[in-house]
Amino acid sequence: MKIPIELVLIIKNKIKNLIEQNKTLKNKIKDLSKEKDDIKKEKDILKNKIKDLNKEKDDIKREKDILENKIEDLNKEKDDIKREKDILVNHIENLNKEKEELINSRGKYSLYPILPGERIITINFLNMVIQDVANFSLTCKNTDLFIREEERLYETFPQFKNKNTYFQVSTRGTKRFLTLDENGIQDNDVINMFVN
Repeated sequence: MKIPIELVLIIKNKIKNLIEQNKTLKNKIKDLSKEKDDIKKEKDILKNKIKDLNKEKDDIKREKDILENKIEDLNKEKDDIKREKDILVNHIENLNKEKEELINSRGKYSLYPILPGERIITINFLNMVIQDVANFSLTCKNTDLFIREEERLYETFPQFKNKNTYFQVSTRGTKRFLTLDENGIQDNDVINMFVN
């Protein structure tokens, strides 16, 4: 049996079309396969990026925890320093109160503090005319002004405040605005008081 030529041509065309379709499909498969590989590579890149980001996130979390601990430690330290400061402020206030009480209890003629070059000495006042002042002793510092000791004398013997008084040590006159040392007054010296 012989196949008609037209049928052979139709079949040939169909085969040719199928071959071309097959080629096209193979190319599409090849393109899709390449696209699939690209997608896989991109997926791997993204997976690595995600992995890196997760690692970075964990590092940031660790750093955050460390910083939070440091902040907590610094806040504790700040609180400790504040407590210490409050204690010191209270201590200073108490010392200032004690100082004030000490100054008030000693009066304005306190001998303290004794500075380098200062000595505590005793001077004796004696009135040569009136016996009101007989061996009146004052403890003072060698660097005190004579007038300061004269004021102390007048506090005890106010009747001499309005009198014209003159003082001598071993026949030497005294200068009111010089220190005891500058007036040549020594420990246990007798200062003679004269009233004009």
